[in-house]
Amino acid sequence: MRLRPQPPEKVRVLLLVQWGGALLALGGALSWLAAPDRVASLPWYGQLLLGSFVVLGLSTASSENRRREPLHRLRARATADVLSGAALSLGFVLAIMLPLLTDWRADKVPWLSPVYSAIPSLVPHAPAWVGVGISPNQTGGILATFAAFSIASLLHGDRAVAAPSWLSYIRALGPTAALGAIATAGVVLSGSRAALASLLVATFFAMVLRTRRWLWAALGLLVAGLAVAAARPSTFSALLDLLLREEPLETKLLARADIWLSALQGVTDHAFTGIGLGTLNDVLPIRYPYETVGLSYTVSQAHNMLLDTALTLGVPAASGFALLSAGLLAMAAAGLGRRRRGNRAIVVGAGAAFVACLVFGLTDALSLSTASSLLIWLWAAMILVLRD
Repeated sequence: MRLRPQPPEKVRVLLLVQWGGALLALGGALSWLAAPDRVASLPWYGQLLLGSFVVLGLSTASSENRRREPLHRLRARATADVLSGAALSLGFVLAIMLPLLTDWRADKVPWLSPVYSAIPSLVPHAPAWVGVGISPNQTGGILATFAAFSIASLLHGDRAVAAPSWLSYIRALGPTAALGAIATAGVVLSGSRAALASLLVATFFAMVLRTRRWLWAALGLLVAGLAVAAARPSTFSALLDLLLREEPLETKLLARADIWLSALQGVTDHAFTGIGLGTLNDVLPIRYPYETVGLSYTVSQAHNMLLDTALTLGVPAASGFALLSAGLLAMAAAGLGRRRRGNRAIVVGAGAAFVACLVFGLTDALSLSTASSLLIWLWAAMILVLRD
């Protein structure tokens, strides 16, 4: 059987993923060799290298050769079901456990303080790496990816494929809808503006892939918002105060800019290998002290995914992460109509989850020096496995 060559645009997207994964793996290996404590940082580098090699292996596997196999469509459908079930199961576990391990603060969202006080805490019984508890922002960012996956899967689900009747359709998609509702509630509970923004953008991404008309709807909302802000500035200010709550916008921006400037100084001095994974809070406040945040402000990552990667692993690794992200997004969005309908919802769901990771990473991050970064590799692997 003669196989048709892959389209040039598909080859270019795969090259982005492959070059990005290779640069990230190479940068990680060099950074580990230059790390001040290779043994202590080995788990984080091992996690990074394993994820990079998985991405490289999946991206170099020939999809054309896989089509030669008998019953390929049936196997692909079974793979999609297994991956979707695994993602949903993990999402339910995290949606239940993370609130119990989070360091809830009453001042995070004052009107939710009764809810915070009612949540039992497992922090005293948690492993040492949990410390005083997981940050609410991290909890929100993690749950935002699963909420995005669930919502996008529902938006792109095909009832005729999922089940022959409405009752069986509801049974089939019930767990997805339940996870979407629980994870979205967790995002709201976290009070993380970055997590909420990432969920909204990821949902919009899935809606636009469903129909391009949503672009016009978004443009209309933007024009209406600008008109309201111009006509009634007090309304806009009240909405901004509601979102920012206890801190004015200037304070939030100043704190972020303070961390980013210190991180940029570290990137300048360690551009090739970075300062090492898991060392940011030990290095940045001492060698590159913050101007306004102060030493009492615990910072475990640079609050920007690309900047955090450049600081801890070096500029080559950060370039690899940027290429990898661009390729995965293009892979999730391109050729949507040509995909098998059974896989389409899961591919777009994984793509939306990856979008949530990246948007959350603009002002916060699922850092590569934390266990939460495993989610990045999870969604990347799902996109690559189901890319045909």
